[in-house]
Amino acid sequence: MNAPDNELRLQNLLAAHLDALIFDEDADALRLGASGESHELLLLATQLHSALKPVEPSAEFMTRLRAEFVEETPGTLMLRWRTLPPRYQLAAKVGGFTLTAGLTVLAVRRALNVMSGVRARQQSEPDAALSTVS
Repeated sequence: MNAPDNELRLQNLLAAHLDALIFDEDADALRLGASGESHELLLLATQLHSALKPVEPSAEFMTRLRAEFVEETPGTLMLRWRTLPPRYQLAAKVGGFTLTAGLTVLAVRRALNVMSGVRARQQSEPDAALSTVS
C-alpha cells in the first residue's frame, strides 16, 4: 500500500473511532485492531475523551456574552474608541487615511483611463472617415 492509501486509511480509522467515542459505541474494538502509530493515536483519543468532560457555560457568562455581541449600542463603540491609547487612535487614523487615499488614487486612475479611451475613440473616428475617402 502506498503512502496516500495509508494516510486515507488512518483518517478513516480516526474518524470511525471519533464517531464511536461521540456516540458511546464500542471504540475499544477499533483501537485493539490497530497497530503502530494508529494504535497510539486511538489510545490518546480515548484517554482524552475520558479525561475531558463537557462543560456548560454559566448563565452569567452567556448573559454577558449576549450583551457584548448582540445588544451593544452604537454609543459603546465610540466610548471604546475614546478609551483607546492615543498611539492606537493615531495608527487607526493613519491607516484609514492611507486606505482612503489609495482608493481615491485607484478611482482617479480608472477615470483617467476611461476618459483617455473615449478621447482615443473620438479621435480615431475622424481618421477612419478620412481613410475611406481615398
